[in-house]
Formats: sequence, C-alpha cells, structure tokens
Amino acid sequence: MEELFAAFWALIHWRLVLSVVGSAAITLTLSNLFVGFTAGYCITFVILAAAFGIYWQSRSEAGVGITTQVPEPKISSPVTFLGMSFVGLIWVGLVTELLKSELLAVTSLILSVAVVGLWRGVVLRRPMPLQMIVFSVGALLSGFLAVLIIVHLNA
Repeated sequence: MEELFAAFWALIHWRLVLSVVGSAAITLTLSNLFVGFTAGYCITFVILAAAFGIYWQSRSEAGVGITTQVPEPKISSPVTFLGMSFVGLIWVGLVTELLKSELLAVTSLILSVAVVGLWRGVVLRRPMPLQMIVFSVGALLSGFLAVLIIVHLNA
C-alpha cells in the first residue's frame, strides 16, 4: 500500500521528481567523468534542482507559467526583515560550519542576493532596485551579525 501511495505522489508531483532524478543522473555522470566533481558538488546540485522542482511544481499548481509575471504579495518591511534575518542566520551559519570561514560565508550570502537580482531582472523581467538590494543584504547579514556579536562577547 505504501508503494502505491509513493507512486501516486510521484505522478502528482512529477515536476519535482523529474528535477531530482534528472539532476541525480547528471551528477552521477559528471562525477564519473571528472575526478574533481566530488560529493559536495553533487549534493549541492541536487538540492538546487530540488528547489527548482519545488518552484516549478508550485507555479504549475497555481496555474501560472514558470516565467509568467504575477503581482507581488504585500509583506510589511519588519516581517520581511525578520524572515530574511533568519534565513541569513541559517545560511551563513551552515556555510561557516562547512567552510570554516566567516568571510566566505558572508561573501556567499552577498553573491546569493546578486543571483536572485539577476534572476528577477532577466527571467521575471522585474529589475531589482538598489534600495531593495541594500535592504536584502542588510537583512540577511543582520541575523549572522547578531550571533557573531554574542559569540565574540562571550569569548
């Protein structure tokens, strides 16, 4: 019965399954072809493909194409700031733990804002204003900065 449920779920969410299985096949091929394409790259690629699959699936369930423009939801600035602070805290904390470098973690966070800005400008055709970029970087870094201050004050 569980196998039947799993097959039914896979048929309903085929975009997510396709993204994960396709990326796993690509990473398997790349890791066999290139010695330097290690497990870290494979896992990262599959996670990014899964995120894309979730994005693709959710847009299709809403009846919207993958590049179709939709009105942005109205979210207040304090709520946005708190959410982005939490995301920044988790992201930079994980990258710091993995790479053992706070500078690389902060740089990866800033580059992620640039990637989202490019995606928004090129794919969604909504240029990201400089004010929004500065707000995003500041909000994302504030969560990590708070923990950094606490750690260095207790040391």
